[in-house]
Amino acid sequence: MTFDDLYSDLLIVVSEAHARPDVPIESEQFFTKTLENFQGSSEDYIAYVREHLKDWFRYNHKPPVWIQDAEWQFSDGQPMLFVGQIDVPHTSGLFHDDATFYTFYNSENGETKTIIQLA
Repeated sequence: MTFDDLYSDLLIVVSEAHARPDVPIESEQFFTKTLENFQGSSEDYIAYVREHLKDWFRYNHKPPVWIQDAEWQFSDGQPMLFVGQIDVPHTSGLFHDDATFYTFYNSENGETKTIIQLA
């Protein structure tokens, strides 16, 4: 059983956590690693993922509302805590389209990451 074998099911399940199993590449690496040591059927693995999603893809108050594809950030091979987002309308003059900043944090090493998506 490989990541590719389970991709369709993972795409459905992981989207429940406002994430993707394949974007960014660290997400695919994360799921591939969890799969390496898993003992059980593909159905058991999908159930295992569903059970642990809230532990892996955590957020401060609200989950991200992506304006493009989900891009959950990772640090040291693990999903980071989603801290929040700032929406910037195109009328602000900063961008030609609406934009959203998404901020993530790793409490273990203090790393933060912010990404920007444009509508």
